Amino acid sequence: METPTLPKFRIGMVITSLSGSGAERVTLNLAEMFIQHGHIVDLFLLENTVQLTVSHSINIHFLTQNRRFYKWLGALGDRLMANKLIACIAKLNKTSPGSYDLFLSHLPAADKVVSLCRMPNAWYCIHTSYSGEISEFRRLKRGFRAFRKWRLYRSLYQDKNLVAVSLGVEGDLVKNLSIKPKNILTIYNPFQFDYLRKLASREINCFPGGDFIVHAGAFRPVKRHDLLLEAFALVKHDIKLVLLANECPELVGMVNRLGLEGKVLIFGHQDNPYPILKAAKLMVLCSDREGLPTVIVESLILGTPVVSTDCPSGPAEILTGDLEEWLVPTNNPIALAGKIDQALAAEINIRDSIIEKFSSDEAYTAYKNLIIKN
Repeated sequence: METPTLPKFRIGMVITSLSGSGAERVTLNLAEMFIQHGHIVDLFLLENTVQLTVSHSINIHFLTQNRRFYKWLGALGDRLMANKLIACIAKLNKTSPGSYDLFLSHLPAADKVVSLCRMPNAWYCIHTSYSGEISEFRRLKRGFRAFRKWRLYRSLYQDKNLVAVSLGVEGDLVKNLSIKPKNILTIYNPFQFDYLRKLASREINCFPGGDFIVHAGAFRPVKRHDLLLEAFALVKHDIKLVLLANECPELVGMVNRLGLEGKVLIFGHQDNPYPILKAAKLMVLCSDREGLPTVIVESLILGTPVVSTDCPSGPAEILTGDLEEWLVPTNNPIALAGKIDQALAAEINIRDSIIEKFSSDEAYTAYKNLIIKN
């Protein structure tokens, strides 16, 4: 008896842009995952900014060339953008927003727009710890900004359908922000192991020589390049540090102040960072907060050990079992440096059982069940 063919689903997705952040890469991975299983995907961007490599099979629709004017208009701009999204959907196949079997929204700017469209099958994907962001504003004595963020997240996600990228993110929403969603479930981001390993085997122009450790992350306060460089200055091993972040005067200034010229290589954003991740002796993550840090999972898939701050949330859900040893407290350069030296001297075994829950097949099964239940 033949197995019945799974029906072809229509899936809509919206995000601010594809400028290269972790959430944007995850959104592309999700779109490609659905397409590989025979489904139709429409990906809507609030603005025409694309810095990631996009498969030709993904239908991308730009709502604006630049949304700066709409941001300036505030709530009115969100309403106008929502009207654009509804009109774009209607123009595609003379369909309404409700024609999608599943509609996934990513990041708050897109979530505000989607919430105004009142789509029946909309789910909001939460990629990071929002209470951590609010706490950071309070620490910087920006109380009004913290209050506005708290109010935004409460109004956006209360009584909504939410997908959290980690159990830590789910707990953050429910416990720390006291949000009561209509439905909430955790689905880990999908990773195509074979494809990542294939990309890692390709030759690239920009490649460091000799032994090195690597950090991949845009130069933003939450990524804590200051902590990383302070720790690296204390590392006893004779090794270089490769930063996959775009060069800027502030970052170069940090390197120079610590006397690390020649030991720190700033390679900038890489379309294919995987050969560098694979060749590194160690990948280091030192963020104050994350959601499910993609680069940790990718490094483990490629066989590269990881040292990470035990920030909320994600690292502790990835570095489990024997790998739990390589978690360090946040904001502690001495502990981070010590753990880097310890990891460089150790033989670290990355067992398949630790990373298999992040496979694309696991994520697809969860999303398929979600569509069927809608």
